[in-house]
Formats: sequence, structure tokens, C-alpha cells
Amino acid sequence: RIKALHIHDNSADGDRHLVPYAGTIFWDEFCDALREIGYDGDLSFESFMQTSPRRMPRELVPSWLKLTYDCGDYFRSRITGKSEK
Repeated sequence: RIKALHIHDNSADGDRHLVPYAGTIFWDEFCDALREIGYDGDLSFESFMQTSPRRMPRELVPSWLKLTYDCGDYFRSRITGKSEK
């Protein structure tokens, strides 16, 4: 009955809200477990604390956002076998 998971990585010393693979969580195992249970809901990334677009050069913001999107697409493909690309 779960329709969305609120996810982010962390540094194991606090609730850091990092983009996946920037902390300590084993994301491939996470995706494999969701595949095993047939999860078909959404993933909601909360990774806003890793960096702030206000502190980042404007030219890098699109690349940063694309990295987060690419992590989501990778997760989708591991969980469902389907990719947006």
C-alpha cells in the first residue's frame, strides 16, 4: 500500500539529506529489496542539504539536478527493469 518513499543518503553521523551514493547507504541493496517486494510507487528524493544552488555557480545547477534525476532513473531501472532513457 506504500505509494511513495521519501529517501536520501546520510553520513552516518547525522541526518544529512545527501544525494544517493554521497553517504553511507547501500543503494543497490535498497533497490534490490524494492524489486523483490514488487514496489511500484514513487521515490521522492530529499537531497537539498548536500549543496545549495544559491552557493553553487549557476552553470553547475543543471548538471547537479541531472545527477539526481539520473540516480532516480538508475533506481527505476534496478527496481522495475524499465528506464526513461
